[in-house]
Amino acid sequence: MEKRLLLKKYSFNENIGIISNESSDIGSGHISRCLNLISQIKNNKRNFYFFSSSRINLKKTKKVKNILINKNIISTKHNKKLYLKYKLKIIKYNIQYLIIDSYQINIALEKKLRKLVKVLIIIDDYYWRKHNCDVLINNNFLNSYQKKYIKKLHPNTKLLIGEKYLLLNKFFYKNKFKAKLRKKFRKIFIFFGNAEPNSETLKLLKILEKFSNIKMNCIIGKYSKDKNRIIALCKNKKNIKYYYDISNKKVLNLIINSDLAIGSGGVNLLERLFLGLPSIVITTADNQINTAINLNKKKKILYLGDYKNFEIQNNKIKLEYIFKNKNILKLVSLNSYKMFSKKYFFKLSEEFNKVIKKVI
Repeated sequence: MEKRLLLKKYSFNENIGIISNESSDIGSGHISRCLNLISQIKNNKRNFYFFSSSRINLKKTKKVKNILINKNIISTKHNKKLYLKYKLKIIKYNIQYLIIDSYQINIALEKKLRKLVKVLIIIDDYYWRKHNCDVLINNNFLNSYQKKYIKKLHPNTKLLIGEKYLLLNKFFYKNKFKAKLRKKFRKIFIFFGNAEPNSETLKLLKILEKFSNIKMNCIIGKYSKDKNRIIALCKNKKNIKYYYDISNKKVLNLIINSDLAIGSGGVNLLERLFLGLPSIVITTADNQINTAINLNKKKKILYLGDYKNFEIQNNKIKLEYIFKNKNILKLVSLNSYKMFSKKYFFKLSEEFNKVIKKVI
């Protein structure tokens, strides 16, 4: 396929563009995993440009720039305007490689954007969506049918599919040795992502109020509408600590020092599993459901269902049963710990880096 002629013939640096967004509706998972991907492929000769409608926290992230796109045209209803906007940015910043992690870009727009760059990389959670790209990344826990379906839809695309292509920050890799098998469950880590559609954290804390013998570390989502109410509730409880807008390093330390997690099924679930922390999951977005179902079948997590069906009384009964039956937690703890053993993981990590370096 003919690529754009506007690309400079001789370029010392590689310029990589990323199209992704975060908001109170979709949270920040898409942005997080793009930053995680950058942390894996970054070197001195690569510059990264985030084309986003939101301001991204890029503190201490060198050679990465946030280029704001008008929010009014970030919609599939404005495909022509959106294409022209991205085209101008791609030309202006001499983008050679483009990564898209956004459901707002449809296949028709992908086809046009692909012609402007050397390589187009798509990151997607859904196995049934068809794309027009050079590389497709789906690092979810897929069953055999879902993997075959992706391959059938993309016969001529380089596929990086399955959990072996983890998109975690390098900081987590460096601290993998701290992963441990949990046998007692006295400290609970609570996090439902940066966008909570149905006040999951507040509802859960109300359920867990009576468990005064359990210590809890609760992270409040960046876009949580319940922030003040959660803080007020936590202040009256000696066994509950709350954290807001904290770094990856602090999140990692909380995970390592916890015995059990209750949270959503997004990027943070991968981080928890990677460090061997057993998880009780309530999904907060449609793109999390397949992963949760597949992991639950293998008893690697305990899936309570989707946020749309979150009922305090029902979940209270389920959690009480789980806490009383420690063998259930011990089995999930063992299975989650085994998922990413050091030898197994680092072999796959090297494979992932080799593939990326070859493509980009």
